[in-house]
Amino acid sequence: MYAYTPYKDQSGLPTFDSAAKDFNLTALYSDNVFSGIDRVSDANQVTMGVATRWLDPVYGVEVLRLGLAQRYLLRTQKITAEGTPSTRKLSDVYLDASTGLIPSVTLSSAVQYNPEIGRAVSYSSTGTYAPAPFKVLSGSYTGARGFSEQAAVAWQWPLFGPASTGERGSPLVRSGGTEGRACAGTVYAVGRVNYSLRDRRVTDSIIGFEYDAGCWVGRIVAERLSTGRSEANTRWHLQLELVGLSRLGSNPLQLLKDNVPGYRLLRDRAQPQPLSGPYD
Repeated sequence: MYAYTPYKDQSGLPTFDSAAKDFNLTALYSDNVFSGIDRVSDANQVTMGVATRWLDPVYGVEVLRLGLAQRYLLRTQKITAEGTPSTRKLSDVYLDASTGLIPSVTLSSAVQYNPEIGRAVSYSSTGTYAPAPFKVLSGSYTGARGFSEQAAVAWQWPLFGPASTGERGSPLVRSGGTEGRACAGTVYAVGRVNYSLRDRRVTDSIIGFEYDAGCWVGRIVAERLSTGRSEANTRWHLQLELVGLSRLGSNPLQLLKDNVPGYRLLRDRAQPQPLSGPYD
């Protein structure tokens, strides 16, 4: 991708919502290093990358992906997130890989490599185990050299009660559904915990329970957010969902979707899909 944006002095304009984008493929293939609309970076650059994907010939799902990309500046970039002109011609290299070779397991990893110092400056790895609908466990590790190092674990899992089942290629029956088991209850645990390895403490956490009675769904979720090294705020979300009518109370659903990889609403009907491929 080639991008050209002429330089315009923006020092007299206020900055309200512009910030540097995270280093990833989306940012590399962008013509602006800023998010928001208060700043527009000048550019005369080329981004080059290569990627390969292997697909399952039977189910069409992605089995393996490998890719890398790098940006080359054709001139000095004057408007940068750091506030000083960038004379560095070659950006860091972004490498990513993912695989789904193991049934019900997805592994992915990304690395930001600095060729000038010959080492990775940031890295992340994620693993997800999802054997059936509403059953997902995931763990992740992220780090930025010299700044942060974090591990996280997230889950949505039935604790007791009738669980969803299904066969390959057939619709999966949601627990507590109306297929002959109206108002049969199932309790699910759901949450996410972030742990700072550098500070040796839990930084943020979301822990809750969902009860699916088929006729209604009840949710209680506690969210803890760090506001300092020793301070934190805790918020509680209580919700009652009446099937086919409405939801009452504080809604935690978007919070769970954003923080629990693979989280699914208990009201969702499972679509016909394979639970595993030909690599069993």
